[in-house]
Amino acid sequence: RETLDLLKPVLPKSGRIQFLRELYMAMPREMLEHVTKTPEDSSCLLLLGHNPGIGDMASWLAGAGDSKMVAKMRSKFPTAAVAVLRFNASRWSEVGGETAELIDFARPRDQSL
Repeated sequence: RETLDLLKPVLPKSGRIQFLRELYMAMPREMLEHVTKTPEDSSCLLLLGHNPGIGDMASWLAGAGDSKMVAKMRSKFPTAAVAVLRFNASRWSEVGGETAELIDFARPRDQSL
């Protein structure tokens, strides 16, 4: 919730926020179950979570993308890292392992202040 509070100023006001207790410390397949139930009229999803689950999920979903960036993400997904994925699926229910392209990966230490 603290992370979301930091992001709210830059998020669309029309976005729907949902807190799911069962996602706290969930493993990738458990998180994926919720992703695949995303309403079909949603074109974008922001999933905030904790490690190791969130980093493992991003690594599992990324089947394509810049190989150096994918390797960097898979080697270390630190606290406050962000992975941007684009899915090769027409429906959320089709999302699964290696169905996404890693578009961007940012770690706090890579950011200049």
